[in-house]
Amino acid sequence: MNPVLAGAAGSAENVKAQTFVPQISDLNLELCTLAQAVTVSGKDVDTAIEDFRKAAESILGN
Repeated sequence: MNPVLAGAAGSAENVKAQTFVPQISDLNLELCTLAQAVTVSGKDVDTAIEDFRKAAESILGN
């Protein structure tokens, strides 16, 4: 076993079920898309933010 992971050996005992909210996952994906648009694709920050805002409003139904 990797010594870096030794402290995490008992952490499985602390696992609890979490409610899955699809909209949160969709928003997280859009946030990643925003970050990649700016850092990888070189898109203008203001344009990327506006694209994110539109996507978020669509996901949230606003």
